[in-house]
Amino acid sequence: MSRMAKQVYLSTQKGSWILNHVGDNGVPLDMIFNRIHSWLNHILPVGLINNLREKQLNKWFNHKLYGLQPAHRVFSQHPMVNDDLPNRILSDGTVEDDIDLVVFATGYTFSFPFLSSHVIPVSKNKVSLYKYVYPPALEHPTLAVIGLIQPL
Repeated sequence: MSRMAKQVYLSTQKGSWILNHVGDNGVPLDMIFNRIHSWLNHILPVGLINNLREKQLNKWFNHKLYGLQPAHRVFSQHPMVNDDLPNRILSDGTVEDDIDLVVFATGYTFSFPFLSSHVIPVSKNKVSLYKYVYPPALEHPTLAVIGLIQPL
């Protein structure tokens, strides 16, 4: 029997950079970061680029004002890409009293228990996959891992 939660709440201990899907002028944010910022990375110091990115993110949503300003620099840890969260924080000032369950999900480790450990070895929560898809140790490339997205 599976049960669905009526309501889910988010809590963060050390904050998180929140990115939206759409950037300035309606351009998808991943396009902006992949094209423009990769070009800027070659000509400007990393510290200056981080300052510019953080300033831009705080124009959209002031992280410090709402207790989400992380101590780490943008993109030094996984950011949260979510268009709805800032609007929910800004418009929902309710207090919740009747909470049934609190889950502390501070991290995770992944594995492939359905495979022999030599097929896809996991070390320090990382795997080595050719083109992020194929286990390089296989004699014949008959296995593809699709969806293991771990931005580092």
